[in-house]
Amino acid sequence: MATHSRTRSEIPVCPRCGYDQSGEIARWSEACPLRGVCVECGYEIEWADVLDASRRQAEGFFEHTHGPFRSLIAAWRTWLWTLMPWLFWRRVRLHHGVVVWKALIWLAVLYYPIQIGSCVLRSLGFGQSLPVFPGVSGIPWLKNALYALSPLVHPCFDIEDSWMASAPLLRLHVCAWPSPGWAGLAMSLAWPSLILMLPETRHAAKVRKVHVVRAACYGLAWCIVLRFVDVFGAAVSLILELMGLPNDWPSWNVRGMLSDPGWAMTHRPAPASILIGGWIALWWLVVLTRGFRLRHALFTWVVLSIAAAIIGWCALAAHEIADGWSPVIWSF
Repeated sequence: MATHSRTRSEIPVCPRCGYDQSGEIARWSEACPLRGVCVECGYEIEWADVLDASRRQAEGFFEHTHGPFRSLIAAWRTWLWTLMPWLFWRRVRLHHGVVVWKALIWLAVLYYPIQIGSCVLRSLGFGQSLPVFPGVSGIPWLKNALYALSPLVHPCFDIEDSWMASAPLLRLHVCAWPSPGWAGLAMSLAWPSLILMLPETRHAAKVRKVHVVRAACYGLAWCIVLRFVDVFGAAVSLILELMGLPNDWPSWNVRGMLSDPGWAMTHRPAPASILIGGWIALWWLVVLTRGFRLRHALFTWVVLSIAAAIIGWCALAAHEIADGWSPVIWSF
């Protein structure tokens, strides 16, 4: 007698908590109802989403797109969705399959090309494509290769030149990002950590971990906006350099804010921190209400928002304390 076993993807489960719905389906005697309720978490299920495999793919979504070029286009399309969280969670539902590895690399696919472009613009703005290091002048290709790696270790490290050094230096540079960026990163990581680590929250949510991971990954979309701000500053710096305008035109403060927005955000962190923190709070409000559809979503959001804001403030204060601290890790 032949036996047949179903894989996990073939078992009808609740999109939110993953509870096996085979028992409920076995009770159907005459017809398939359109909707049902999961007895484990109370999630309202549309049975077509569970039983029809073709409905587990979100059209145009990065995780469900194949091919390098199409994936790159889909990555930017997905980023545009995230700017309006309600649009993202209207297009990406819990029954859509989670491709964890693609969710994890999504930010890097967008972040590093922008970061490399920003570094190129800033190098041209300083009037040189690469710094000159007397200590490695005999092997310029090594110097160029090391400096070219700088964008790839950003924002935690910098490979930089120093007017007092004879070789490039690898520094642990906590100020490579403006302080609002570190505060935003702390808040973005605090949200999924609190949901996953606190037993009361997990018990109330009954949401599979892969959904929390997906929400956390796309909740970092604000990082791309921060990179675009840096690209804007690099472009302004290059234009001013090409125009040959004096360094104090129109004034030191105005020129500094336009050509180096990161410096301006670090010295006046409140506006950018409020904007970043506000978007993160809005993202997770939509996640809890429209994405996860929790019963007590608003109460959970208020409690976790307070905790995340405290963590973000601590990160902002820590950055201010560590301002200027960039020890040399390795001298090439």
